[in-house]
Amino acid sequence: MAENSHISWTDHTMNFWIGCTKVSPGCKFCYAEVDTFARRERSHGRELWGPQAERHRTSAALWNNPYKWNKKKWEECTECGWRGPVSETHVDCPSCDGEILKPTRQRVFCQSLSDICEAHPMITDDMRKEIVKIVLDCSNLDFLFLTKRIENFNFLWLELFGGKLPDNLWVGTSVENQEYADKRIPELLKVPAKIRFLSCEPLLGHVDLFSAYTGYKPLVNPSEIGEVLHWVIAGGESGKNARIMHPKDARSLRDQCKQAGIKFHFKQYGEWFPTFANAGSPGGSLQETFTFPDGQVMWKVGKKNSGRLLDGKEYNEFPK
Repeated sequence: MAENSHISWTDHTMNFWIGCTKVSPGCKFCYAEVDTFARRERSHGRELWGPQAERHRTSAALWNNPYKWNKKKWEECTECGWRGPVSETHVDCPSCDGEILKPTRQRVFCQSLSDICEAHPMITDDMRKEIVKIVLDCSNLDFLFLTKRIENFNFLWLELFGGKLPDNLWVGTSVENQEYADKRIPELLKVPAKIRFLSCEPLLGHVDLFSAYTGYKPLVNPSEIGEVLHWVIAGGESGKNARIMHPKDARSLRDQCKQAGIKFHFKQYGEWFPTFANAGSPGGSLQETFTFPDGQVMWKVGKKNSGRLLDGKEYNEFPK
């Protein structure tokens, strides 16, 4: 519920409610389940995780945040990618002193601590109608609805939007491996959103976008998928129990996106970073290691040390 988010692909996070039920392997070590708020509620005997658990509607003040953000002018540095509100105290980029700051739109990631498409009895149509009104009223913001239940999107949301989604609503689904790419990508393509995207985080295995798109039939023109799928976010898992992302799986997604004309954003390596046998780790000291069958060695160095570089390059692409 951050005013300014630390997530590299959004400017703000907005949670209309908190709580969820795990539905796939990507949920196993859910960061939201152990979030400070969830832990505090649990200590008071109120559970927010699981199908029978409650869902906590957030405060009216938080629901008003999009209206405050909608009034702000936002800008972006063309040199380093810094983004922030227009300031009267500086004309250059506060991050790199770059001189070209251009107007941009703010991105709002909705439901970082729940799932926007969970069909739960405490999440009523009246609540969803209030959210629809906020999206429509705040036309200067781009709202990002990301879900692991993409099959629910049209019957929960489309009619409330009058059968036509506004241009400032981006819709995405989480894909952690090929099984869920095959299940969720076809469902995402049924959603009539102007911008459709995937969050492949945590990336737990190889994902072939083209096979999921065609149903394993031959694809003559790779750019065909780029016309209906506009953005892919990829990243490894963080946290003490983080599973290990093989760098070749991240590279494969990057290369597929380039081939199809899809924007690619590499968020992070997570807890584990690739290296070679006998090489030092980014953390500078001996850490826990893991070796894949193909000989790829991974060091457990922590999210901060592993960084956001994929093969030495930062990928910060976004759809327009």
